This record gives sequence, structure tokens and C-alpha cells, in this order.
Amino acid sequence: MARLTLGYDLLLSAMLLTAFFTTGAWYERHLYLSTTVRNVIMWGLMDLMLLLVLVIILRWLGTWRGWWPWVQIEAIADRVGAQLGTAADRLLNALQLERRLAAPEAPANADLLARSVGVMARRLKELKLRDLTPHRYRLPWRLTGAVLGLLVLAWAIAPGAMSQAAGRLLHPEREYPVPTPFILLSLIGDTQVLGGDTTKVLFTAIGAVPLVVELVWEDHRGRAYTANLPLEGDRYAYRFEGIRDDVRYYARFVNPAWFSPWDQITSLAHTITLIDRPVIEELSFTITAPEYTGEPPEEVGGNVADITALVGSQVNLTGRTNLPLDSAFLNLDGAELPLTVEGNSIHGGFTLEQTTSMIISVVDTRDVINANPIHYTFTALPDYAPILSMILPKVTVDLDESMMVPIHFDVSDDFGFSRAQVTFEIRHPEYLTQDDRIYTHGIPELLPARRSQRVTHVWELSPLNLVPGDEVHFHIEVYDNNIVSGPGKAVSGTLIARLPTLADLFARAAERSDEAATITEDVLEDLEGVKALLEEMELAFRGEEQVSWEQQQKGKEVLATLEEVIAAMESVQNQIAELGSKAEENSLFSDEILQKYDEIQNLLEEIMTSELEEAMARLRDALEKMDPERLKNALQNMQFQASEFEAQLDRFLDIFRRALAEMKMDEVAKRLEQMVATEEQLLQQLNHTAEEQEQEHAGDDRSQPGNEIESSRQLRDLAARHKEQERALNAVRETMGEAAEAVVPYSPESARQLSDLRNSDLTRETEESLQEGTRSLQSQQMAASQSQLRQSEELLRSLRDEAAAIREQFQRATVNEMLTQFQRAISGVLTTSKQQERLFLETEKLRRNSPRVREAAETQHQLLRSMSRLIEQLIALSRQSFHITPEVGRKVGRANAAMHKAVESLAANDPPGAVRSQRESMTALNETAVALSNAMAVMQQSGSASGYEQFLQRMQNLTQGQQGLNEQALSMQLGQMAGMSRIELMRRLQARQRQLARVLEQILDDYPSQSGGKQGGLGQALQDMEEVIKNFQRRRVTRRTLERQQQIVTRLLDSQKSLTVQDFKKERKGEAPAQILTYTGPSGLPANLGEREDLIMQAMEKALRTGYSQGYQVIIQNYFQRLTGRSNPDR
Repeated sequence: MARLTLGYDLLLSAMLLTAFFTTGAWYERHLYLSTTVRNVIMWGLMDLMLLLVLVIILRWLGTWRGWWPWVQIEAIADRVGAQLGTAADRLLNALQLERRLAAPEAPANADLLARSVGVMARRLKELKLRDLTPHRYRLPWRLTGAVLGLLVLAWAIAPGAMSQAAGRLLHPEREYPVPTPFILLSLIGDTQVLGGDTTKVLFTAIGAVPLVVELVWEDHRGRAYTANLPLEGDRYAYRFEGIRDDVRYYARFVNPAWFSPWDQITSLAHTITLIDRPVIEELSFTITAPEYTGEPPEEVGGNVADITALVGSQVNLTGRTNLPLDSAFLNLDGAELPLTVEGNSIHGGFTLEQTTSMIISVVDTRDVINANPIHYTFTALPDYAPILSMILPKVTVDLDESMMVPIHFDVSDDFGFSRAQVTFEIRHPEYLTQDDRIYTHGIPELLPARRSQRVTHVWELSPLNLVPGDEVHFHIEVYDNNIVSGPGKAVSGTLIARLPTLADLFARAAERSDEAATITEDVLEDLEGVKALLEEMELAFRGEEQVSWEQQQKGKEVLATLEEVIAAMESVQNQIAELGSKAEENSLFSDEILQKYDEIQNLLEEIMTSELEEAMARLRDALEKMDPERLKNALQNMQFQASEFEAQLDRFLDIFRRALAEMKMDEVAKRLEQMVATEEQLLQQLNHTAEEQEQEHAGDDRSQPGNEIESSRQLRDLAARHKEQERALNAVRETMGEAAEAVVPYSPESARQLSDLRNSDLTRETEESLQEGTRSLQSQQMAASQSQLRQSEELLRSLRDEAAAIREQFQRATVNEMLTQFQRAISGVLTTSKQQERLFLETEKLRRNSPRVREAAETQHQLLRSMSRLIEQLIALSRQSFHITPEVGRKVGRANAAMHKAVESLAANDPPGAVRSQRESMTALNETAVALSNAMAVMQQSGSASGYEQFLQRMQNLTQGQQGLNEQALSMQLGQMAGMSRIELMRRLQARQRQLARVLEQILDDYPSQSGGKQGGLGQALQDMEEVIKNFQRRRVTRRTLERQQQIVTRLLDSQKSLTVQDFKKERKGEAPAQILTYTGPSGLPANLGEREDLIMQAMEKALRTGYSQGYQVIIQNYFQRLTGRSNPDR
């Protein structure tokens, strides 16, 4: 059994070792294992061999010694018994008997034992040893044969390759090259490049060339990157862009097969070594705008590639590089500009004139230039022209007598202004030679340093010597302060300032007046319809207990018509206000006519009361609530108010038509005055031209052709203008006819005289003289022209005087009519006073219980009714004349009140109390008669029914007194008043100022409508006088006191000037614009968040409190209302 086991183990071990080695050789043949793997295989083979030897020895000893259970006698006996069919015990007994027979001492039955052992031995010989061997010691011959067959086959297929593989396995430490289908070679190898440059690497393959290889490169941090390189011809190429670091690179081909002797094919690794370029590490720009902008320099970092700057800016740069430099320069759109180099620092600059692209190039000491410089773009911004927004004037403005054009505009610019001016040309009427020259007028109010502002300027056109019909075409030019590319200019649209002719002004006034009268007549017709509708409603409503739908609709119709009536009358009020304003500005009419316009406006204000609107509101409320009782009351009230309104409108229309008639008379006089002035001017110019010709002929017998041409041109212009005189005379004749028709209802005699003058020989002779003068001028006859123009002037003067006489006669007729009314009023007052005196004498004799007390009461009541009629007469008279002063009204009111008390006392049987009241009434009536008599005497003396001249005279006297007082105060302040103590002088000045204040206060009481009352300019002057008096009392006369005194004179002059546009003084013309500048301007006003209008209104109130006249106050109010956007375009 031991031998069998030993053989089995030796055979099995040999087979295992052979299979292990053959498998390793087979893998080596196909995979070309690495030395490590081959060492592992060989060491594994040796370890396996040692392990097998140990196992064989152990198994042999164990079998031989019977260490293993399956080789012990009992186990063998069991197997043999199983084969022989004998019990194992018998076999064991035979084995024991054999051992006894072999003992030194033979047993007694040795023969028997020997025979028994022999029988068992013969049976054992029949057994096969193989059958008794355990299965684990039997070889699997089929498997063993299969394994041996595979081993033989592996060696037989490729004996040479297997032998080589076995040899490589037997030498595991030796390196053997792996056979590959191709090899990769770098055609560039190691190389050097400049920083930021581009380089190209090339590879090629020898053998079975693949279509794609992989490029692998690593940076200095060991980070690997790959890229596939396709086959291009017989090469593989790759371009490295902008190299900034060392690069290690190689090519490789990864085997796609998993069972192969090689995993990848690689080229040798090579290195691209970086050579440093100069690099700009720090860079900054300093942008300095042109000096005129006032902007501070701006610092810009080098990391900003798109830089914006104003044209003309200076661009300076400073920078530092990583290497010392040899040179540096700027490339500006292809042009090179050298920079200053100091070591590794650079600096320099240029002036930005247009949008420019720039790069910075630096060269180090190795002559290496920087790569991929940053492209900078400098965008040149132009200095844009100013922005101009016109406020005033509008496109066309008509000049008045002041010959001033207010100019208001907003202007803004980025960096300020240099100047502003008005550029204009003068265009004469078509019949005159045109002036082709261009003129300019400076605007000094422009503030150069303020970038956004509102400019207010008053342009005086008097020096231009314009004549009616001339037009000034102008525009505003504002220049900025750009000195680099030239000043930018903002230009407004073309504006026109026109000096209207007198005919134009009168035509506009007549048109507006006729329109106002027509509207009023239409309103009266509407009121007639309203009254008829109201009566119809009242009749239909009698006996009705409910308001029907038809009645409600009629009521709404009445309300709608009345609303239209009110709107129409408001339009009339605006038109008359504008008409009076324009007439006053251009001095179209006399002071009396202007005063009548004021009276008409006041009358309209009285008409447009709230009673009518309240009645309309009550009617509307009754209609809405459908209340019959309230509707009846509302209808009755509405009828009364409509009738009252109609009566007032009738009165207004009568007064207005009379004013229109007077206006026509004034128009005739004004036109003739204008013609006389024009004829005088033409004659002066003709004489001047004649003198120039005489001087030329006297100085040189040969006249210059240019002078003759100029003289001829002047005569042609004079002829053209004289032709206009003919047309003007025709217009005057037409106006005479219109005026004659207008004054017929008021003075038929004046109308007849006007018609006679229109068709008189004087008028025809004047017309023929003008025509002859025009012909003489056209034919260049100097002497004849002079003679004819003198004759025309004399005839025009005569015609003017005739027209003036007719106007005076018309005014006298007006005064006489007013005197008649005054006489009637005085007669009524005296009659009432006489009756009151008679009743007074009778009442003195009565006792309390006298039966005649009742008769006296009735008589006193009748006198009271007469007094009421007298009051109505005086009220009507007061609407036509200023001579009915408030003093007269107070006296009449006192008499009326006393009569009421007398009636009450008599009704209470109190004759003594009635006597006292009658005496008071009688005294007041007598004083009223005296006041009316004095007023009538003044009216006769002044020749004016309005009393307006008296007001002006008193104002002139007051103004002269204040001016004298101001001069004394100034002399005292300068120490020029000798011979009198300062205190005494102040006392006298104080008394004089107090006296003037009393005079002014009396004027305010007597003429409240002309003076504007105590809230107007004169009221402010009175307050200033009180302040001056306080200063004199305190003995403190300062510069402010003198300024306040001068302001008093200014207010007094303005109060006269606001009603008659005369005596315009240049030294005072700019005060209103100066005030406007103080409180206006875009920089002084906030955004419209609610406080804008408050500030504007506060500024307006402050300007109005400075005491300007009513005329100026209207201008100031209009201006500030324009700022708020709520101006009245018709005003």
C-alpha cells in the first residue's frame, strides 16, 4: 500500500508541475508578461514543487506506518471481506494465527493453524490488489489523459514560441522587448518657445500605421491633458496656442484588444521649454479732460479695455513689466508712438482726437517682444452742442411803445457756455428797399459757469429805429465753451418781432370790441328766451302738486342756457380786459377812453355776481328733488335774477357802445396824428438827402456814381413810404364814416361835423397834395418834392386840428350831458333838503300827544322814498364819473340813515328824537349838495366827465413833494445841510413825510379804483412812508431809509404809469426781469412732487409785495402762472 501511494503521488505531482509551467509559458507566449509576473510564476512553481514533496513524504510515511485509518488492518480486512464474501473477523483471525505460527514457540495445533491460514491465503490470492486500493489512490485516467493531451497540444502547435516563452519564464529577471505592430516617433523632440507663442508638434508611425493616435501633455503642476491626433499624410500634428508654461508631451496608441501582449504604444516623452516674454504686469491710465470742462482727472485701471473720454482729452499711461525693457511704443490705429522706458517701467501719453484702437508693445533686452497685447479702444465722445428750449417769445410778437421783447429760454450744456446772442435781420415792408445785413445783440444775463439755467433778458429795439410795418426776424444762439473742436451752438427757431401799424392796432381793437358787443347782444336774446321759458313754466305749474317730467326738462334747458350765458359773458370780460391792456400798451386811445375801459371792466365784475349762480343752484336742487314748493320759490327767484341780470347787461351794452363811439373818435385823431408825424419824418429825411447832395456838389463838381445811386434809392424809398400816406388817408376817411355812424346816438352834431370833414375840400386837397408829393418823389424832383411835402404836412395838420376840434366838441357834449345829470342830482338833493327843513320846522312845534304826529310820520316816509330815488340816481351817476367820490356816498348814506331814525321816532310818538334825526339828515343833504356842486365845478374846469385828470394831477403833486423830501434826506445824510442841527432837520423831515402820507391816504380814499386800494402799489407806498416816519422818530436814518424813500417815488410813478404809458425810463426798465430772475430758473425749482407750485406761488407773492404797479403786477402774475402751466392764453 505504501509503494502504491508513493507512485500515485509522484505521478500526480509531476503532472501538476508540468501543467503549471506549460500554462505560464502559454501566457508568456501571448502576453509577454512583465518581469514581476514572471518572477511570481517561477516562484509559484518552486513553491508548488516543495509543497508536493512534503505532501508525498507525509502520505508515504503515513501509509507505511499506518497512520491513516484507511491503511490499518481492520480497514483492509473490511475491504477484503467485502470482496471475498467472508466476514472481516475471519480474515483478522487468520492474520492472528499466522502471527502465532511465526512466534518462536510453536503452538500445539500448529498444523491446524497452518492449514487454516493456508486456506485464507489461497483465497486472498484470488483477489486483485487494485480492487482493494482506496479510490483516492486511484488515478483519473481520463482526466489525466485529457490534461496530458492538452499539454502536448500546446507544445506541439508552436513549439518554438513555447520554447522561447519557457526560456523567458526560466529567466524572469531579464527584460525582453514586446513585439508591437508599429512604433511612434516624435519629429520635433525637445524644443523651446517664447512665452505666449504658438508651436507645433509632429509624430510619425513606422509599421502598421493607425488612423488616430492620442497626444498626452502635462503642465508644471502635473495636470494631464489629452487630444486625439488624426493621421494627416504620414504624420500626426498638434498646435499649442499661447504657451505660458513648460509642457511635457508624448504620443500613445492604446490597444483596443484586451488579450494582447501590449497595452499601448507610446513615443518617447519630450519637453517644450518656455522662454519668458516681457509681460505688462501693472498698467493704469490717467484721463485728463480739456481744461475748459473743469472736470478732475480720472484714473482708469489697465483691466478696462473700453475707455470713453471727451474729444481733446489727454491720455497718460504708466506701467511696469516683469523684465527690464529696451524699448516700448504705442500702436494707435497703425501709427507708432514711442514710450519712455526706465528699467522695467514705461510711461507716456497722447491726445484723444477721435475714436482710437491702441495696443502697447514692449521689447526686452533680449529683443523679445510681448505677445498678444490687450487691444484697448478709446471712444472719443464729442462735446455736444447746448440744448435750448424757448419759453418767450412765441413765434410772433407785436411790439408796443416800449419797443421791448422779453426773451426767456432754458439752456443746458455739459460743461458751460461762452456767450449767447440774438442774431437778427430787419425786414421792411415790401414797398421799401430791403436791408440784407445780419446783426447781433448780446445777452449778458447768461451765466457761463452754470450748466443748466433759465435766462431772462429784455431786448430793447428802440435803437433800431423801426417804422410801423417793419419786422425783425431773429433767433437765439447759445455757444458752449468748447475750445478744442470749436464752440457748439444751439439755435432756436426763427422768431418774428413785428411793429404793427396804427391801422393794424385799431383794426384788432375794433374787431374785439365788435365781437364783445355781438356776444352781449346774443346773450340778451338768450335771456329773453329764458324769461319766456320761466314764465311758461310758472304758468304751467300753477295748480299742480307734482313736478312733471316735461317741466323738469324745461328747467334743465333753462339752466343749460344760463350756463352758456355766464360762459359767454366771461369771454366778453376777458376780451375787454385784453382790449384795454393792448390799448394801454400801445397808447391807442386817450386817458379818458382807457378809464372808461376800466369802468366797463368794473361794471362787468359787478354784473357777474353770485346771486344768479345761487338762483341757478336753487333751481337745480329743486328739480333734482322734485319738490313742488321749492320749485315755485326757485322759479320766482330765477325770474327776478334773470330780469336783474338782463337790466344790468342792457346798461353795460349802452355804456360799452358809447365807449366804442368815443374809441372811434379817438381813432380818427390818433390816425391823423400819426400821419402828421410820418409826414414830418419824411420831410426831414428828404431835407437831409438834399443837404447831402448839395454838399457833394459843393465839394466836388464830379459827383460819384455810388452817391448818386444811394440818393436815388433813398428817394425811391421815400416815394414808397409816401404812397403809404395816401392809403392811410383813405383809411382815415373810412374811419371818419364809421365814427360818424357810431356817435349819432350820443351827439348828432359831432356826427354831422365828422361827415362834413370826411367830404370836405380840405380832405380832398390833402389827398391831392399827397398824390402830387408821391409823383414828385418818384420822378426824383428834389425841390418840387420838398415843396409838396411841406404843403402836405400843413394840410394834414389842418385836418388833424379839425378832427381834434370835433373830438373836443364831442367831449364837451359829453361833459354837458354829465353836467345836466349833476344839476338834476343837485336839484333833487336841494329839493329834498328844503322839504326836510319844512318838516323839521313843523316837527319842532309838535308834542308827543299831538294828532299831527302821524301826518308828520307819513310826510317823513314820503321823503324817505324820495331819498331812495335820489340814491339810485346818484348810483347811476357814479358809474359814469369819478367825481361821485366815496365822500359823497358817505354823506348821502348819513342822510338816509337819519331819515330812517326820524321815521322810527315819529312812529313811536317821539317828536324831539325825530327833530334831532331831521336836523342830522338836513345837514347831510346840504353837505351833499355842496360836494356835488364842487365836483361839477371841477368837471367844468377840467373838461372831463370822468375826473381822471384830477387824480393824475394830485398824484404828480404828491410825487414831486416826495422827491424833494428825498433830496433833503440825502443831503442831510451826506452832511451838506449847514446851519441846522441834525435833530431839528429830522423833526422837520418827519413832519413833511407825515403830511405826504396823509395826502396819499386821502387819495386812496377818494380814488379807490384808480389807485388799486390799500392793497395795491400805493398801499405799499403808504406802508413805506410809515416806516420812514418811524425811522425819523428814532433818529436812525440809514441807507435802508433812503432806499425806502426812493422806492416810494418809484411806486408813485408806477401807479401813474400803469394807467398811461408815458415817460418810460430806461434806468427802471429792468426791475421786473431782475425780480423774475431771482425766483425762477430750472436749478431753483424742485421736481413736481407737490412743492413746485407752492414755491412758485410764494415767489409770486413776494414779488407782488414789492409794490409794483398794477400793470407790472399783471405781467408778474402772468409769468408765474406760466411756470405752473395754468396761464390764461387770452390774457
